[in-house]
Amino acid sequence: TGVDSGARNEAMLEGIQEAEARIFMEQTLARGILPEALAQRTQRVLDDHYRRTLHIGAGGVDYVTMDDHGDWQARSRRLYSAAAAVAGHIGLDVDRTVFGQARQRTFHGREGGRVLEKVTGNTLTLPALGQRRLTLRLRNWSDKPRAFKAAAAEPWIALEKTSGEVTGQQGLGIILDGKTLKAGQQVAGTLTITDVATGTRYPVKIHATVTKPFELRLSHTVRYRTGGGSGARGPHEVKFTVYPVLNVQAGGKASREFLLVNHTAARQDWKIDSAEAWLTVQPGSGRLDADSSLTVKVTAKPTESGPSVRQTALRLTAAGGAVDESHQITTYVTPPYRRPAVPAGQAVYLNDLDQKTMVVSHVELGGDPVRGKGKVPCYHRSRS
Repeated sequence: TGVDSGARNEAMLEGIQEAEARIFMEQTLARGILPEALAQRTQRVLDDHYRRTLHIGAGGVDYVTMDDHGDWQARSRRLYSAAAAVAGHIGLDVDRTVFGQARQRTFHGREGGRVLEKVTGNTLTLPALGQRRLTLRLRNWSDKPRAFKAAAAEPWIALEKTSGEVTGQQGLGIILDGKTLKAGQQVAGTLTITDVATGTRYPVKIHATVTKPFELRLSHTVRYRTGGGSGARGPHEVKFTVYPVLNVQAGGKASREFLLVNHTAARQDWKIDSAEAWLTVQPGSGRLDADSSLTVKVTAKPTESGPSVRQTALRLTAAGGAVDESHQITTYVTPPYRRPAVPAGQAVYLNDLDQKTMVVSHVELGGDPVRGKGKVPCYHRSRS
């Protein structure tokens, strides 16, 4: 029953299966956990698979292409046979050996130099007083349930299970607890998974940056990467911070909304105080649920006539004193708008006159058609 599988779908599934087998063998080679003879056999199978799958002969000679790609069924059998041999030796392993480690990417510019850029897409953030959950996948490559043990070396790494059995593949929950950590810290720890049957140990490293537990998002940082180009320097990152600004006309007021975020794992009391009576926040205090946010409105109503620039501090306190920080906000006070004085004279609308009529009108008002100057004050307006 159901939809019949077509050739395209089967080809896609076959490609996914081969990719999974290849990735599994690459991981075991990178971890250095295979005996030398099995590692050499695995590497030869992978090299042959890459060469015959990815190679395209120069010039597109048919008999060369047939020699390289013709025996694809046997090549797939060799790949799966090698993967089965590796799985039989491994028994139990993990799908990764690190969480949150930044990598280095190298760019080559036209000038021949190298630009090293820190890639932060894989880094982890952990809020102080907050929590974060990760999942490590345990993989049992045998046909029977396999026992494991798990242990963490640091108190801020907690495991949902410290022992058990795995059939097939199973996720192990990891809780990162920032209760004892402080914002700005760079922390690193290790948890270890042990295959009880063989005693093989798999250390998994965890790197995290501890962030603020409570946050008033007044400013934000903009990052973008230049692409370089002909005659330009190599790719590099440009970063700048946008700070909060209020523009107020004297005698009036202006408001902006900002986000208040509780990153912790519990409800927290908070309060925002202003250094000036004319700068207010609504609401100014309250209790915010765990891992939630609230919009607050900042309103400026200065009393001076302007023009002036005012730098005012907003103080945020929260989480029982764990958060106590000051935020600067700039207010520009401008004088009331005054319409410019209209010059004296008779108004002539340009789009009501053609060029000839405009000259006649100018002469009638006492102007000189040759020199283009009028003896009588005259100005022009447009109705558009």
